[in-house]
Amino acid sequence: MRVACLSLSNRPLVFTRLYHSLLNEKASVTQRHTVSAPYGDTVIIGGGVIGLCTAFYLAHARGGKRGRITIVDRAPELFLGASGKCNGVLGDYGFSDEVAPLGSLSWQLHHRLANAYGGVERWGFSAMVVHRPEKVRNNTEMKHHGPEDSSNMPMPPWFHSPVKFIDHLESNPVLAARISPRRFCSFLKEECERMGAKILLNLQVTSVTLKAGAPSSVVVEQEHETLIGIVSKEQALQQQKMNSQRISCNNLVIAAGPWSQRVFKSLFPDSVINIPFDQDSKSGNSLLLKLPGYRNNRGYCDQVYLKDLIGKKVDLSDYLDGYIYLGGYLAGAEPLPEKVTDVKPQRKYIDEMLRTARKFLVAPGNEGVLIVAGGRAYRPVLSIDRPIITKVPPKLLALGEIGGEQTRATGGVFLNVGHGSDGMTLGPGSGLVMSELIQGIPTSADITRLGLPIDKGRCSVSS
Repeated sequence: MRVACLSLSNRPLVFTRLYHSLLNEKASVTQRHTVSAPYGDTVIIGGGVIGLCTAFYLAHARGGKRGRITIVDRAPELFLGASGKCNGVLGDYGFSDEVAPLGSLSWQLHHRLANAYGGVERWGFSAMVVHRPEKVRNNTEMKHHGPEDSSNMPMPPWFHSPVKFIDHLESNPVLAARISPRRFCSFLKEECERMGAKILLNLQVTSVTLKAGAPSSVVVEQEHETLIGIVSKEQALQQQKMNSQRISCNNLVIAAGPWSQRVFKSLFPDSVINIPFDQDSKSGNSLLLKLPGYRNNRGYCDQVYLKDLIGKKVDLSDYLDGYIYLGGYLAGAEPLPEKVTDVKPQRKYIDEMLRTARKFLVAPGNEGVLIVAGGRAYRPVLSIDRPIITKVPPKLLALGEIGGEQTRATGGVFLNVGHGSDGMTLGPGSGLVMSELIQGIPTSADITRLGLPIDKGRCSVSS
């Protein structure tokens, strides 16, 4: 992301007051579309933040009208991927021109949700200060750059650097915030279920029936691999058939994160579309840490990028509850596994990250750093460096003409994929505009440049 250029002279308390003023102001903005014409049943593949946000806003728009919403996920439980393992830092800066309208909308929606549903208590929504310290190479450099370039927002009390540095502020509480990703997604799940959405786990969509260019139903099945060990392979296959069910739907949304291309190709093998994922080297290991005796009493959180200090894309950040997150791009390249349950932390890099943590974290009373959890997740990164949020033209779903009736104006196959490292930030905005696409109404943000790419060098449509 691009670095925000900030001129800061206020005390942290002033920024905290300004942040809460912004929170209340943005919470007062009303949603443009709350009621729409009936749009039929919707199946969403993927129960991460993008799929849940889509279901959340679609359920709100539905009101008391017809239209069932079903989320299908292959995993035995939700949030095993990036939606449960990312750092949860949000920001309204640094987006490309194509993504900026969506980023601004999503930033507003995050504030609105936090205000309306008690986000501070329920998912740790808070202000955030983002630091990017630069290593000082000599005293002359410190004397020349220090006073005017360093911010008046102090470094967090848990941070200790063995080398001299100049602190550059990348963002302040007006432009950055922090949430607990798992708690936020759990809130979305609870609200979706409360509004009548159904969530199916340990199942996958195996086929789609198209009618007049739009889905009429999908078949979901339990993978026979999940049954092997309990019954024989033959019994597992038979049980799989018995467990399959057909779900009627007019809309099919693919929001399966880094697995979206595989899902799309499995359902539409003759389609000319190739979602341009760039996956194998886009995973990241992470550690959730605890400093015994440390409490966050500042009312806001901090993130510290360490790249200029150690030469690697690693960052440290804290939560309101005092936990410390260490993440970044420290990982070895591995092909994307078949399922999210196959993604495991890489011990070599976890050990290196722990050494980094012990080097840059100071614990009160020198009690050491405690490991709470370690993880690894793949970011859904596209080679075009932006998400794809669009309705797929029916003629691109299969080779040849769509037979039978003429293409329907309503219903269709939709893509909500490729949010890279900004999925948590862009989740609410992406969910809202996707719900609006499904309803056939104008979108709350300009997403005209977030469709299928047409650059033939990186084109998603094969010739």
